[in-house]
Amino acid sequence: MTTLTNRLLGAAIGAAVALGAHAALADMAIKFSLDWKYEGPAAPYLLAKKNGYFDEEGLDVTIDSGNGSVGAITRVASGAY
Repeated sequence: MTTLTNRLLGAAIGAAVALGAHAALADMAIKFSLDWKYEGPAAPYLLAKKNGYFDEEGLDVTIDSGNGSVGAITRVASGAY
């Protein structure tokens, strides 16, 4: 085989592996806790959820508001997140 053929074959195999790995991660559930209420700094996350960007990547994202960093620590420590 020529060098070009080897490169194309390698790229095709790499793409197949990458697509297979992406399919394996489909529908992954993620619970996301903000450090505070729904305010401006949370806009990118909320916009991504609203526009379906997480769904396009196979992510089932739940975004919950927080009550400060201590509340977030409690949620993580309890295993809820």
